[in-house]
Amino acid sequence: MKLSGVAMVKNEQDIIEVFVRHNLKYLDSLHLIDHDSFDETGLILSKLKEEGLPITIEVEKKLEHWSEKYITKLARKIFYNYNPDFIFLLDADEFIKINSRRCLEESLLTLETCIPAILYL
Repeated sequence: MKLSGVAMVKNEQDIIEVFVRHNLKYLDSLHLIDHDSFDETGLILSKLKEEGLPITIEVEKKLEHWSEKYITKLARKIFYNYNPDFIFLLDADEFIKINSRRCLEESLLTLETCIPAILYL
C-alpha cells in the first residue's frame, strides 16, 4: 500500500522537523507547500530533503491564501505522479497517531471496502 501526505505550511520552524520525521514513519512520501515562510521553515525543509527524506517542497509566494486551491492542485499531481492508495491532508501541527504502519494499513483496508473509489480529483 502506498501512502502519501500533503500539507501547506507557513512559518512552522518550531515544529516542522518533528512533523516531517514523525509522519514519515507512517507515510511513504510527504508533499509540502511552503506558503512563503519568512522564518527558517524553508531551510529546515531543504535540509530534510538533502538528508534523503522522501519529501517534495513547493513554494507559493502569492499573497492570497486559497489553501484548498493549492492543496487540490498538489493532490492531483501526487495522484498522477506517485499513484498512492491514500493521501492524508495534514496541517503542520497534525501527527498521525496509531500504533504502527501495519495497523494503519489494516485500518485503511477496512475503509476501502466501505466506501466507493473515494474521489478522483
